Order: sequence, then C-alpha cells, then structure tokens
Amino acid sequence: MAYINTGYQRATTLTIIVKLNGVVQSTNVFPFMESFTYNSITYPAVTAVQIQQMSNDDYINRATAYAAYVQANYQSQYPGLTVSETGARVYNNVSCPIN
Repeated sequence: MAYINTGYQRATTLTIIVKLNGVVQSTNVFPFMESFTYNSITYPAVTAVQIQQMSNDDYINRATAYAAYVQANYQSQYPGLTVSETGARVYNNVSCPIN
C-alpha cells in the first residue's frame, strides 16, 4: 500500500514545560511512542514510521489515550496538569509536502 503525504505532521513526544512567573523551571519530554496502558487498554511501543503509517483514527485514539494517561499518572508531579491531544497533529506542508 502506498502512503500519501497529506501535509499533516504527527507528534512523537509530549513536552511538559513548567514555568513560574513566565520563567521556565523545567522541561520534561515524555515519549509518545512508548508502551502504556490506559483504561485497561495496552498500547504497544511503536516506531516513528509506525506513527506515520497509522490510520488517522488510530493515531487520534492513541494521542487521546496518551494525553489522558499522562494527565492521570503525573498529577502529583505536576499539580493542575491539563493535557489534551490538541496539537498532536498539525498542518505543516513544508516538512510534510503534499503528494
């Protein structure tokens, strides 16, 4: 099956930037491609190529579950943390030229 570049870029990490009064205190990168379990569903580790080749629905489902997983499991480390899948898929036809 041939893959078509649609101009959309997909995330492979989730970055949490902690700021105090607008000054960065720490930056933590969570690998979106790692295996994780959320809501009794285990999502396997994947490669960047597998992320690129996922159907849009599978990718959005994984991104949504990963956002919820990080939010649920890191609240004690980051009080008030809110994570969503927004921005996990952005239009960028410079890096992802349309076929």
